[in-house]
Amino acid sequence: IQMTSIATWNVRGLNNPSKHNEVRQFISSNSISMIGILESKVRFHNLDYVVRSINKKWHCTSNHTVSLQGRVVVMWDPSLLSFEPSFVSEQAIHGKAILPGNVTLQLSFVYGLCDRNARKSLWSELVQCAGLFNQYPWVIMGDFNVTRLGIEHSSSRLVTKAMNDFNRAVIAVELDDLKCTGLFYTWSNMRSGAGFISKKLDRAMGISDHSPVTIHMRNRQEYRGRPFKFLNFWTKNEMFMHVVSQEWAKEHAGSPLVVIHKKLKCLKACLKQFCRRPDSKVVELRACLHQLQLDLQGGEVSSNVIEQERQLRLAVACAARDEEAFFKQKSRVQWLKEGDSNT
Repeated sequence: IQMTSIATWNVRGLNNPSKHNEVRQFISSNSISMIGILESKVRFHNLDYVVRSINKKWHCTSNHTVSLQGRVVVMWDPSLLSFEPSFVSEQAIHGKAILPGNVTLQLSFVYGLCDRNARKSLWSELVQCAGLFNQYPWVIMGDFNVTRLGIEHSSSRLVTKAMNDFNRAVIAVELDDLKCTGLFYTWSNMRSGAGFISKKLDRAMGISDHSPVTIHMRNRQEYRGRPFKFLNFWTKNEMFMHVVSQEWAKEHAGSPLVVIHKKLKCLKACLKQFCRRPDSKVVELRACLHQLQLDLQGGEVSSNVIEQERQLRLAVACAARDEEAFFKQKSRVQWLKEGDSNT
């Protein structure tokens, strides 16, 4: 399977040669095809030297025309993909990438300024781009310098005005966080003890105090999973409503429709795990009951063992009822499916 990996990393300055080596190793070890270097602090006259030091065969572009310190520098391997900037600002580089297999993607590499009011122009910029980037998939990634949810701050659950600004832009553009693995908090203040703070500032929608963000894109594959079936006997379980309430109360980012989709998806996975097929459960319980009854043949029996057997009998009976309901529902679904195909 052919895969393209694109990354961003706030390196907090790229003038030190030791950082060149760190970036070079990161690119090599993760098979990166394209990377957005954020907060590079590299002057334009030094940019060519820095890029060649990292990889002399790679191409690059930057936002030096609007930012003297080059807050955003984008580098890529021209043998694997092409990138054409379409809009450059103080806080972002937007452009179109053509990946292997002639797959086209709109990309935005973002470095949000530290000031809330200064970031407002970035949010307006993203809304503007949404109207232009409607022909191809669009990925926005980088350091936004603001969190979205209370859980993205290690020591505070306060929702600030800056967070509301960010979320309004995300909803307006109808963005959704990509599924992530690895470190949840991507920045820390590098302090120890009670003063330690970490946040999730870097997202895709060492030497540095930021962790790099990487997205992996495989060639599209047709996949048809088994359809989800809600089993009526689940509602008989005394823990059913507790599980549903617990999953539904969890926070998710995105537009209202996206949030509902995520809640349903998480609930589906939880129900599948919590309420296994009753036929396998019956087999397990009957085996346990059989073993206990064999143990009872050994001699004197305590009241605890008798109670244990009684509880197992009840559990087997309950599981058997669930099993019967399961197969009745399954047979009706199968009959409807086959009956419909014969009409």
